[in-house]
Amino acid sequence: MKLVKTAVFLLISLNCFSQSISLPKESKFKFGDDPEWASPAFNDSEWQTQIFPNSFNDVKNDSSFCWYRIKLTIPSTMKTNNGKGLKLRIGKIDDVDQTYFNGKLIGETGSLPPNYVTQWSEQRVYTIPENMVQWDKENLIAVRIYNLIGGMGMWEGPYSIEPLGWIDEVSVSHSFMETAKNSFTAKITFTNKTDIAFSGTVKYWIADKVNKKILFTDTKNVQLPAKKARKQQ
Repeated sequence: MKLVKTAVFLLISLNCFSQSISLPKESKFKFGDDPEWASPAFNDSEWQTQIFPNSFNDVKNDSSFCWYRIKLTIPSTMKTNNGKGLKLRIGKIDDVDQTYFNGKLIGETGSLPPNYVTQWSEQRVYTIPENMVQWDKENLIAVRIYNLIGGMGMWEGPYSIEPLGWIDEVSVSHSFMETAKNSFTAKITFTNKTDIAFSGTVKYWIADKVNKKILFTDTKNVQLPAKKARKQQ
């Protein structure tokens, strides 16, 4: 079974690979709350600068809200062929967040009062539609945070942007069956979760984990109709 585990790991890794950029470590920061702070046109030059990840445990302030404003340039090389957009990772936030991109709300985790629900330990992963992106120009990520008690802030990463790809739209599962002469048959199932058909190639190999020797490799074409599962053997 060591050979099987190696083969599956490499297959999934290949499908996960894509161009990615890290968010700037510095951001503008302010305690308080104002909807205008989500706007790219707002002047934040008098705000303090913070390096994240950080958490405000002992800072005394008069507000349960704070905002981060993160500015970055996104290269046009990150445009996707299918126009599905970008994946934004902004890590864990204490407690509740509403995240804006160029002034538009793209996601929120947790719930504000009166139906307060904390999600301080949840990873934030949001989708940025391509028509919101200013390619090769400055863009703004504005994060509004609410905290009831304890720590407050963007306290753990990762922080990155990357194109949406196969791994975001297609799930992969596998099964193995032993056959005669000490061999096995592998079946890998790709399930397309979208309304768009996919086509491409999958490269896989089987290796001896002990001797670190590749025993077999192959490349196969894969056609995935919308909302369908396809088995590959």
